[in-house]
Amino acid sequence: MEIPFTSVKVISIDEDVDRRERLISAGFPGEIVMSYLPAIDFRDRTYSQTLDFLNIKFGPYRYGRVLSASEVGCALSHKKAYRSLGSLSVDLGLILEDDVNFNIGYSWRTVENAYGEVLNELSSHEPFVVHLGCNRWEFQNARRFNGNLCIYEPEKGSIWNAHAYFVSRGAITILRSQERVENLADDWSSISETGIKIYLFDPGIFRQDRSLESRLTRFMKVNRAPLPSRFASKFKYCAKKRILKFAKQYQSRFIDFKDF
Repeated sequence: MEIPFTSVKVISIDEDVDRRERLISAGFPGEIVMSYLPAIDFRDRTYSQTLDFLNIKFGPYRYGRVLSASEVGCALSHKKAYRSLGSLSVDLGLILEDDVNFNIGYSWRTVENAYGEVLNELSSHEPFVVHLGCNRWEFQNARRFNGNLCIYEPEKGSIWNAHAYFVSRGAITILRSQERVENLADDWSSISETGIKIYLFDPGIFRQDRSLESRLTRFMKVNRAPLPSRFASKFKYCAKKRILKFAKQYQSRFIDFKDF
């Protein structure tokens, strides 16, 4: 089944012309790639400059750390894709990041076949996502559903990466309604908590091209600014309590070097 080009969103930073050219050379339709969705690039921002876009309680308390500015920008880029697809009322959207590539033996025809299978097996009005590029070991966190589809079971473990996935009309409705960033773009365990079912397509059609530099880690250290004071003080208090508890529990194992 042919995928309407308006149903595909390739997320790419404007300056990354070479990445888009690589996609076309790899066999991705040129019309789709050249109609890319400009990514929100926060690499040159600090954490404090992203606070207006972040639901603060889902950062430090969900991951034990603040999100880097580039991670917030990545999540906002995916939200931008959801809103674009929602405005077009598509039944099933395909979201790709520009560092994606086909696994060996697969092509755009494989993607179109998968698109047709998903529409036949699942109702687009139900909220679901179909991950198209899981690693083999991640399938141990899922059970077979039907055909090439497995259903993710979060209690078994986590799956990551958001370089290629189908998203249904029902899921788009939920995801586009979140005004601020509440989780990493590829935190499928947290996304499943919103009522969206996560399926894995087996075998994975796509992979990330590891030869390309990650747009998330390049400015990671620069963008990790200190927490706002109201959170910093709480973290320091909790850290002190944990250290004291550890010391009390294992004090019999500590060595007093004065005895030597």
